[in-house]
Amino acid sequence: MKQTDKYEVIINCHQIDFKFVVLWYTNSMKFIWNAPILIGISWLFIGAALLVSLKTLPPQIPLFYSLPTPSSQVVSIYYLAILPGIALLCVFLNSFVLKRVFQDNVFGQHIIDSANAAVIGITTYIFVRILLLIS
Repeated sequence: MKQTDKYEVIINCHQIDFKFVVLWYTNSMKFIWNAPILIGISWLFIGAALLVSLKTLPPQIPLFYSLPTPSSQVVSIYYLAILPGIALLCVFLNSFVLKRVFQDNVFGQHIIDSANAAVIGITTYIFVRILLLIS
């Protein structure tokens, strides 16, 4: 047996133990699920979408479709910063919870990392979709 990152790698009779799979997943996904890297990639997509649609964006955009009157639906272009701000706030909140609650729990860390990736991916998709719809 070999000790690696708090998990034992056990291979008996061509059967791979679950701990080996968790160890492989942990080591291979550390780089991909890292929140600062995902935020950087997200902001690259957001910046590229803004550069592509900057010339065709109107000064005011219809962002709040659920409001009853059309004049209250229209807001300034700067309100588009709400989505990346929400994503950043959620990632910071999740990181705070990760440091306080799931410090030694690997499964909890994977849940928080997956939640961060989902929040970043969904908000980036919504932002780019809004830009492409209004430009």
